[in-house]
Amino acid sequence: IGPSFTFKLRDPAGQAREFHNYMLPIEQGERWFLYTGLRDAQADAFRYMRIPLDERGSVDSWFAIRDRLLDPAQRDTLVGRFAARSFPAGRGQDAMREALAQSARQTLGLFAEKGYETLGGFIEKSVPEAERGQAADVLVRILQGLAFEAWTLHRETTGEAALELNPARATFLNDTIAAISDSHFYGAPAWLQLDAFEERHATVLQATRSPGMPLVYLGALLLVLGVFAMLYIRERRLFVLVKPNEALVAMSSNRRTLDVDETFRQHVEGLAAVLGAPVPASDSREGA
Repeated sequence: IGPSFTFKLRDPAGQAREFHNYMLPIEQGERWFLYTGLRDAQADAFRYMRIPLDERGSVDSWFAIRDRLLDPAQRDTLVGRFAARSFPAGRGQDAMREALAQSARQTLGLFAEKGYETLGGFIEKSVPEAERGQAADVLVRILQGLAFEAWTLHRETTGEAALELNPARATFLNDTIAAISDSHFYGAPAWLQLDAFEERHATVLQATRSPGMPLVYLGALLLVLGVFAMLYIRERRLFVLVKPNEALVAMSSNRRTLDVDETFRQHVEGLAAVLGAPVPASDSREGA
């Protein structure tokens, strides 16, 4: 998906909300969106808001439309332009234009509170269940018309050419309205966008200081010497059991080598000479 960055914002009570913003847009259905995620707890998954890009690949149009739709000072202007475009003056449609303006004003006021959530609650309370689907379609079309007026007004203010509403721009307006509705729950006073970054690879080395370092080094050295001693030094044990009339001699070795029997025989002969006893017959067995 591309580069991204994560940051946290804390409210006055100290509660943190984590945000995850992507630098590059993501294509979905031949439309481009910038994704920004949020979550309230570390264990939660990110919930993403999709900000649509306009025909220039910018989020400026979305922010301009959002600012005008949610600004109470511009509400009457947008409603008046929308009603006049739908029912032009001089055609005997003043009553219909006024009724549409009233509905648009109410719709925009509800949408400015909590987006689609407020509109959905209004439909459930005031519209019969059988007519709710049709009522929702009407409100969405009204919002689309108001968003188009906000877009047009923004372009007029910036000196850009007027736009004709076509299917692609209608889809952009629907995506814009959905993102504006989600922005009510974004929980941040600003949106941060990553324009560029410089990749730097780093190696982290942690060093600590502790007392008794010479003893630790000495112990490590002795441990190494002990390991090599176990590998290369042959361990042999000689057992002698002396009785009144005889002596039993045995030898064990951790490695069965060719000279074990010869070494055992030499020890037996030496003990026999010391004790003044005859040398017994050899009976060598592998020791444990």
